[in-house]
Amino acid sequence: MKTAAQRASQLAVDAVTPRVPPGAPTELVLQTLQRHYKLSKRGNAIGSSRRVSVVNDVLERLKPSLLKHEGCDILDINPGPAIFSSKLHDLLKPRKHILMEQERVAYTPFLQPLLDAPDSKYVWVKKSGLLFKSLEKVLNEQNFPHQKVLDKDDPRISEPNPTMLVVMNIAFFPKWAFMGFQSIAHLFINQMMAAIITHSYFQKYGLVRILAWVDDQDRFLALPRHVHSRKKGSLAMAVACSRITEVASSTVPSTYLSRDLGLELESVRKVILRMEANGTKTPPGRESLFLGHALGLHGADHRMKKGQQDTERFVKELPDLEARFAAGKFPKRYPMPEKEREKLHSKMIVAKTKMAGSKPKIQGALTPEYKRLAMLRTHRNTFERRAKVLETLRSRQREIFTKIKELHHSKGIRATKKKERVAASRREFIKDLESVPDRQVLSMATGLLDTDRVSTIEPSGIIYDRREYEPLKARPEEFCPQRPLALLDFEPQTVLPALKENPENYLYVDYIMAHVTRNTISSVKVELERLWPGAYEYLLEEVPSLSDPTKGGDTDLELMRTRCLTHEHVADIVEAWMRWPYRPTLEQIRARNNNSVLDKVDDD
Repeated sequence: MKTAAQRASQLAVDAVTPRVPPGAPTELVLQTLQRHYKLSKRGNAIGSSRRVSVVNDVLERLKPSLLKHEGCDILDINPGPAIFSSKLHDLLKPRKHILMEQERVAYTPFLQPLLDAPDSKYVWVKKSGLLFKSLEKVLNEQNFPHQKVLDKDDPRISEPNPTMLVVMNIAFFPKWAFMGFQSIAHLFINQMMAAIITHSYFQKYGLVRILAWVDDQDRFLALPRHVHSRKKGSLAMAVACSRITEVASSTVPSTYLSRDLGLELESVRKVILRMEANGTKTPPGRESLFLGHALGLHGADHRMKKGQQDTERFVKELPDLEARFAAGKFPKRYPMPEKEREKLHSKMIVAKTKMAGSKPKIQGALTPEYKRLAMLRTHRNTFERRAKVLETLRSRQREIFTKIKELHHSKGIRATKKKERVAASRREFIKDLESVPDRQVLSMATGLLDTDRVSTIEPSGIIYDRREYEPLKARPEEFCPQRPLALLDFEPQTVLPALKENPENYLYVDYIMAHVTRNTISSVKVELERLWPGAYEYLLEEVPSLSDPTKGGDTDLELMRTRCLTHEHVADIVEAWMRWPYRPTLEQIRARNNNSVLDKVDDD
């Protein structure tokens, strides 16, 4: 029952915010949001009708997998003006659609018509779904009468629950750093992954699928492309989910760490084959950056210059400057005034007497265009020189690991001799790598080689490479404010039987993940020895995938860096750890965490 003050407040809101019916023209949506947020028409506008277009394209891409949720319950966190939410509602026709949106004044014009529609299934909860206390209160029998809290012994708790779907918008602008995390999205996604592993919050109804809109750069937390970007959070997501899909994004590589262009194109070519086999089509104009590259190269014998990104300054600016300079459009130097020339000439004559045989040159200053041209030439030559070194190292490593994989299961005297020769080649390769004089090139090389190593196993150790389709390209002007967003699709899986017995066992999982991600260039052997006395010897015997090169492992774990571990390796380590009769107690783990840096938030 509303109080008089609440009713008066609602009347005031109604007076200044007219209703915006579902499917209203984008201009009306824009005007309404501008009225509340005072957005500039150029800087933060919604854009054109393409805002609705991206929603339609996304739902069309997801439609085959979404239809299994038809008639489900939807928990919608931060729906905003509900443009995506209403379209999703129309597709799935849910029996109940809970909207958790605390911004009442801004979004009443959009949400109220949904509530007032005949036989409406919408319920507006005016609380923040990002506050876990509020979220826990909403997850009750009144809001979700068809959902049943499953006991830890119920086998259904480890099975996908198609009768429920969670949708959330955790893209904040500007980003809010919180508790050591770079953004609220990082914190919330980590909490949701912990909920999957421990079957808490809405995961207590079974394994519930999550569709999350995040800031474009936050997608690399869930789907890193480079081994150096794989932190504890991304590892936990890979372990907790059977599939993580990037449905839509800007498709632009990370501004922090991006993979070599050659690896990206190798990955996208495999995805093209999967899309052709599945009959998946990409709408015109929605092609990702690398799909656009690959479509022109698909089926051709293309040789990329590894390590040199196809950047605009080399592809456009440098050739343009070269052509203009060759055509005489700008000089190399400015002409020098006669008086200044004579003054310099007199000084040069004095210098000439001191430098026998030298011919003094009297020249004007370099033009800005030529300075830019010279700089780009230098950068190009540096990139090409580095690319040559990196490609040579990569080719040698691939050749060595191909032989290691081929000989791994071979036995006999002849096979043993071959293995010894390959081991000698590897030692020589490592020696050559460590002798690279340029420290920057060495750092680039180790990152490239580790990423290449993880990317080339089957299936790829980079989760993003396992995608069934390329993400759709979404543009900043299709969102309000004009910021690129990404849609991630999390499909959880059951992880550890031991967690059903005692959710506190998640502390073991967190402890192991923290160890293998705190120093990513440390060797696997060193970090497993640091886990606990005797852990390395036990795990080496109980986790055969660690020493299996065909599964991304290594016969010598001292030469394998922890960032080369796949999430399957980590899951195997955790399972073996839970079987270890001499593992430390939870109290001992807590004590060690309190006296170390392992409990510090480790997030990229």
